[in-house]
Amino acid sequence: MIWQGICIHHSATADSASSSWEAIRRYHIEHNGWDEIGYHYGIEDVYGTLRLRIGRPLSMPGAHAVGLNATHIGICMVGNFDRDLPSMSRLDYLALVIADIARNYRLEISPETIKYHRDVADKTCPGYLFPPKEVLIRMVETYL
Repeated sequence: MIWQGICIHHSATADSASSSWEAIRRYHIEHNGWDEIGYHYGIEDVYGTLRLRIGRPLSMPGAHAVGLNATHIGICMVGNFDRDLPSMSRLDYLALVIADIARNYRLEISPETIKYHRDVADKTCPGYLFPPKEVLIRMVETYL
C-alpha cells in the first residue's frame, strides 16, 4: 500500500481496565463479518498504562472511513471523546505514534494528510472534545 495520510477515530465506547481493543476486534469480525478489525492501530489505557494496539496489517486497506480506507492509516483512540476530554498523556502518545508513522512512510504532516473521521463522514468522530486538528498537528511536529 502507498499511504498518503492518517485518519484519527475514537471508539465512542468507554475505555475499561480490560482490553477494549479486543472487544472492538471481536465486534468488527463477528458482527460486521470482516476478516480483521477495521483500524490499523489503536491506543488504549489498560490499568493506567497507554498501549499501542496492532490491528489490521498495513498490507491491507483499512475498513475505517469510506473514501480513505486505501489511502489513510486508521488509528482509533479507545474512549468516548464526545463525553470525556482526552488526557494530555493520550494526546501526546498519539502525536508520538503519528510522528513515527510519518517518518516511516515519508508523510508530510498537514491538514490534508491528517484527517479526522468527521472530515469524510457525518459523525463527530474523534469526538466533540477532541482538540482541533491544528493542535494535534503542532504536537506531532514536536516529535519530527
